[in-house]
Amino acid sequence: MSDEYIDYLQDILSPLGPISKGRLFGLRTLKYNALQFAMFNGDTLYFAVNAQTRDAFLEAGSPPFSYATKRGRTEVHKYYEVPGEILDDEDTLQEWARLSIDAARTPDKKSTDAAVKARKRLGLD
Repeated sequence: MSDEYIDYLQDILSPLGPISKGRLFGLRTLKYNALQFAMFNGDTLYFAVNAQTRDAFLEAGSPPFSYATKRGRTEVHKYYEVPGEILDDEDTLQEWARLSIDAARTPDKKSTDAAVKARKRLGLD
């Protein structure tokens, strides 16, 4: 994702409040008040989801974020690809971003359970 495009998205989403850029494991991210709600993998934008918003992404045919590991592909069901038609409409993009910010604030039980299991597996609990 080019810096210019990320700046463009940041500008479009600025009516929502303070939107900043960040990085996570080599990926580019967008944050609202330091809360990560979006990330980029190459040219693909992903928004955070929860139980209340996931179905809208599934109905639009959006896949979850995924990456390759030595054991195969891993899917991260906390982030789903933003549908192309959403990217083409600034008002709709702002609406979906607002929902994503809310989803990032209130993770669902599935995401919380996965985080607890990961912490145990890593010996952090």
